[in-house]
Amino acid sequence: MVARNYRCRVGEADIIAWDGKRLVFVEVKTRSSQAFGAPAEAVGRRKLKRMQKVAESFLREGDLDLPIGLGVMTLLGGEGEPELITEIEAID
Repeated sequence: MVARNYRCRVGEADIIAWDGKRLVFVEVKTRSSQAFGAPAEAVGRRKLKRMQKVAESFLREGDLDLPIGLGVMTLLGGEGEPELITEIEAID
């Protein structure tokens, strides 16, 4: 893992981690149930555009030129420990 809860003026990334040779910016979504849909459904086009801008800001800040990916990690659970239902999904 490179960073957690990275914040900049355009938004934030919950997790930044290496996936092979690319840096993946991950949004973590947790829901207690799927009554209002799956957690990943909460990440729409607008959120993806913001995540892209956050990634660009991170690269600019570190003067880095790396391939990037965007991902969503979803957790589902009510009482107790949430269950990981989806691992990181690349959304290039």
